[in-house]
Amino acid sequence: MNDLAIVSGFGMDIKDDGTYLLSAQIVIPGKTQSSQQGGGGGDNNAYFTKTATGKDVLDASQNIQSKLSRKVFPGHREDIFIGEELAKHGVSKVMDEYSRNPDVRLREDVFVVKGGTAEDVLKVPQPLEKVPAMAALKLHQQIAGLGDVAMAEFLMDASTEGNSPSLPVMEIISSPRQTKDKDLQRMKRISLMQEELFLTKT
Repeated sequence: MNDLAIVSGFGMDIKDDGTYLLSAQIVIPGKTQSSQQGGGGGDNNAYFTKTATGKDVLDASQNIQSKLSRKVFPGHREDIFIGEELAKHGVSKVMDEYSRNPDVRLREDVFVVKGGTAEDVLKVPQPLEKVPAMAALKLHQQIAGLGDVAMAEFLMDASTEGNSPSLPVMEIISSPRQTKDKDLQRMKRISLMQEELFLTKT
């Protein structure tokens, strides 16, 4: 365990120049059991986020490894987030890379980020969960979604001739709560919508 960087959530976006931006939410093991409270912010976070770019998914994954002192381990990953712009280009390359990695389990959730980026979603704190990626999974399950089998279901549908698989959509919504301190950003929350984005196979 001391040699692993345990990934809880992955995010993939495409930049204007066509390169991929990979974001990884990584758990800090020593802090996950340090308090009975959930997340929130400050130095008590039980996670941190790293980003890296690459010409494709594999290249971005290798580049993010070069920024970490421990081996990236996605075996406990809860979610994959795909930015809307990347989804419009097709998700076949993202799914192909993740599904072929022997360290990746198929029991995980997959979301398209409506009107935003995967990087932004991974940086939204969740007060009831120490690790935000877990909150996204639970939100999906609360509305009777597929939850931790979403990726497996999507891959099975995509492999069947004539099927048009879809993914759940997640959106970042600004809180109406105002703050007097202009240097602080308004609190945000993630809202899981019962809407699906139609994705064509490429």
